Amino acid sequence: MWEKIKQRWPGVYPNGLILGIVLGGIAARCLFLSLFPHLGEEELMDTTRYLNVALNILTGRGFAEYIVGPTAFAPPVYPYFLAGVFKVFGYNMVHAKIVQAVIGGLTCWIIYRLGFHAFGTRIGLLAAAGAAIFPDLIILAGYLYSETVYIALLCLGFLSILKACKQPQKWRHWIVGGILLGLCILTRHVILLFPVLIMIVLFLFKSIRPHWKRLLVFTGICYLMIVPWTIRNYLYFHEFIPVAAGSGGTFWIGSNVEHQGEFRYSDTMQEIDEETGGVKVDIERDKILMERAIDNIADNPLQYAGVVAKKFIHYFIKIYEAVPHGQPRQLNVFVTIILALSYYPLLLMFVVGIVLSRRDYRCLIPLYGIVLYSGIIYALTVVVPRYRAPLLPFFIVFAAYGVYRLAEVWFSFKERRSHAQISTSVEESS
Repeated sequence: MWEKIKQRWPGVYPNGLILGIVLGGIAARCLFLSLFPHLGEEELMDTTRYLNVALNILTGRGFAEYIVGPTAFAPPVYPYFLAGVFKVFGYNMVHAKIVQAVIGGLTCWIIYRLGFHAFGTRIGLLAAAGAAIFPDLIILAGYLYSETVYIALLCLGFLSILKACKQPQKWRHWIVGGILLGLCILTRHVILLFPVLIMIVLFLFKSIRPHWKRLLVFTGICYLMIVPWTIRNYLYFHEFIPVAAGSGGTFWIGSNVEHQGEFRYSDTMQEIDEETGGVKVDIERDKILMERAIDNIADNPLQYAGVVAKKFIHYFIKIYEAVPHGQPRQLNVFVTIILALSYYPLLLMFVVGIVLSRRDYRCLIPLYGIVLYSGIIYALTVVVPRYRAPLLPFFIVFAAYGVYRLAEVWFSFKERRSHAQISTSVEESS
């Protein structure tokens, strides 16, 4: 098929195809927004926080969630992104969603480049096409969550890291990768520990070890990117907060073995009030919850380990049973079927792709690493299907490789069988 496309339309392959895929991805997301323009405008915890901060930035109150003063409970990149969109296009959530739809479509091009550098042009095109129509990625454009921007930055960052692993002698890949991963940390600080961990892992490989200076520069740039924000937090709150507070709350929820480490909406919020004794200062509440979390783990170490193992599995297999709206959801069969029929085949082919690509594992270590790292971090805290969304581009790249390799085996088998049938016919006729 690919050879026919190149022969018939030499000017289309691959640039014309990827342009069509990107435009198709943008169109799919805009179509979804036109059908559900007000999706995700309920009182959703993260959305409300981002909107409050963005509006305070626009009105000159600074990076504040409430009027009373600054906040440390939101990483800076996404609120400033929203503030910039509202500044240019006016305060309208639909405008922000359209911008996110465009970013989501352009991310398909980045995923193409990821697939290209990992496995070649054909896998890159398959991966980009999959990302353009994948339901979870389309739906994200309809919510004012940080994931759409974060996914674009994460894909760009790992594209540079992938190039650096294949050409470790080139400084620019390490430098650009460090800048982009630093921006990722400032968008979702869950990735805060990843740069130093991947540095340690990559240093174990002989092909990378001679370039240890570049590896150190990469890691240093990642953390240098967050230093101004860390200083800002210290000046305002007199606490060492690298990017954002809130880890104590999520860690406490994840340590609650009685509820299997699950967030239970208003019930959980009520329990947090009880645990913190009515303390109103957010940072103080977070510190109390961190202490309570450590106590929970010390009191029930074996049960906690079991809950973590269970959540690690849930992180990769759990899907939404209905559209998120900030409260417990009743089963929606249609939504469940759509998500299950798209995600579970992807997960299966991702595993196939991982197995079939094992010979190239040295260059793919960063991609393996972010998948494993994310699973562990969320297993220790709170598992929500949305938190898996940033991994979907990597799943899709490996799945595209798995599909392509299986298709090769299938067509090769058919060709051999056809040749065997022809040979048999010739022998019989002679």
